[in-house]
Amino acid sequence: MVGGGEGERGEGGLTMTLASTDKVFAGSIPQVYQSHMVPLIFEPYAVDLAGRAGKRKVSRVLEIAAGTGVVTRALDRRSTNA
Repeated sequence: MVGGGEGERGEGGLTMTLASTDKVFAGSIPQVYQSHMVPLIFEPYAVDLAGRAGKRKVSRVLEIAAGTGVVTRALDRRSTNA
């Protein structure tokens, strides 16, 4: 079973079905990504990267593929606290 749904036997074996509540995503995907995925997964890496960069004599940084800006914010916090 997945998501509380009932499994059914089909030609290929057990077919997984989803509960009706698992079939609908409501909300803004970018907003959910920023509020949940970034803090849980990406922010620790951004803080680590900013810390590593802060240990080097760097006067400028060019960030490419900024995405959500989590690395840019961590670098900014690091530079203003230095």
